[in-house]
Amino acid sequence: MSVIWKFGGTSVGSADNIRSILRLVHTATMRPQAIVFSALGGVTDSLTHLTTCSLQEDDALLVALKDRHFDIASTLLNGKTAQECSVAMLALFDELEVSLSQKRSTTSHTAAFSD
Repeated sequence: MSVIWKFGGTSVGSADNIRSILRLVHTATMRPQAIVFSALGGVTDSLTHLTTCSLQEDDALLVALKDRHFDIASTLLNGKTAQECSVAMLALFDELEVSLSQKRSTTSHTAAFSD
C-alpha cells in the first residue's frame, strides 16, 4: 500500500510548524513513500491577490512573500543546503516578478487602448 503525506497551508505556515511535521515523519511507525509540501499558509491567497492588485500593493506583497520564505528557510537550513535553497528561491521569485511585470505591461496597454 502506497502512503503519501501532503502538508500545506497553516501546517507549513511557520518554521516551528515545519519542524513539527519533520518530528512526525521521523517518529512515524508507518513511513510514507512520498511527502508533499504545498504552499505556506496564506501564500495561495496572496498569489491570487497579486493578479488583481495595484502596483503599490503588488510590490509590498511581493516583498512580504519573499521575506517570509527566506525567513523560514534561514531558520530551518544552514550551510550549503541554505545557499542552494536561496538560489532556487531567488530564481522562482525572479520568474514571479517577470510574470508580474508582463501583467503590468498588459494592463497599461489595455488601459491605453480603452481611452
